[in-house]
Formats: sequence, C-alpha cells, structure tokens
Amino acid sequence: MIVEVSELSLVERAVGGDAEAFSQLVRRHDDRMRAVAYRMVGSRAAMDDVLQAAYLNAYRNVGRFRAEADFATWLHRIVINACHDWLRGAGRRSEVSLDELPEVEAPGSFEDRLALGGELSAALQNLPPDHRAAVILVDGEGLSYAEAAAVLDVERGTVASRLSRARAALRRDLGLAEERRR
Repeated sequence: MIVEVSELSLVERAVGGDAEAFSQLVRRHDDRMRAVAYRMVGSRAAMDDVLQAAYLNAYRNVGRFRAEADFATWLHRIVINACHDWLRGAGRRSEVSLDELPEVEAPGSFEDRLALGGELSAALQNLPPDHRAAVILVDGEGLSYAEAAAVLDVERGTVASRLSRARAALRRDLGLAEERRR
C-alpha cells in the first residue's frame, strides 16, 4: 500500500534536516523546475548545471525555509536565481538548439506550434533574463502574476510590465505583430 505523504509534512521534515524528505520534495517539483531552467538557459547541459547548483543551494538552506511562502514558490525562486547566475557567468551565452521544441504554448494549430518551436525558443533566448523569467513563469508555468512576483521577488506591477514588454518583443521577433494587424 502506497501512502501519499503531504507536502507540508515533507517540508516540516526537510526543514528539520531529513534529507530523504527533501529529496521527495525535489522529485515532486523536478519536472517544473527542469522546464523553467531549460527555457531560461536554452540547453540541456546548462539546465543540468543550473539545477545541480539550485538544488544544492536549496538543500543547504532548507533549514531557513519559512512556511510564509509555498515550497514550490521558494524553489522556483532558487532555480530562477541560479539561472540568472549562470547567464551572468563569465562569457556564457545561451546555446539554442533549433531542433528542440520548448514547452511554451505558441498560438495556432499543433502544426503551427511545431513550425514556430525553434523560432520561439530563439526568441525567448533573445529576451533579457528578467523578462524571460516572467514569460516562463506566467505563460509557461501558469503562475498568477502574484505568484510570479513572489518567485521573482518583485512587485506584481513589475511582473505585468515585464510581461507586456516581453510579449511585444516575442510578437515582433516571431512576426506575429503584422499578422495581428491584418
């Protein structure tokens, strides 16, 4: 018989130093963190490096976690910060594989999304990291503006502003602005 352990119970145990509880928490959120990291840094190798650093940082600091925020929000923030650190790294530039499709939904049919996949991935990589993070969290992960603001440690209005600018840049880069005017 498999018993599902509540996230709150796992968080309490992890904060108390239980490494297995922390591992279970990370496994619960790993798919979403991988998607965020991949979209931020643009390559699987960099994603793995970023997540290794983020998870190590989270493990070292889980004892300081305050239940004021959701664990997923706290972990998102750590992953986003690790992505920003990687992007600021000495001479590192994101490598975009045009063969890999991002998980961000593009407008139109499935065939349209396949055609735009590489272009969308490249357009995301052209955004400033703070704008890219807002798009990934709200449009890609489905977080509310308030949740994204908590992850990014900014005001809700800042998220809205970054999203507006990022979406305009994506429309421009993907040639969707012209199509909308027609």
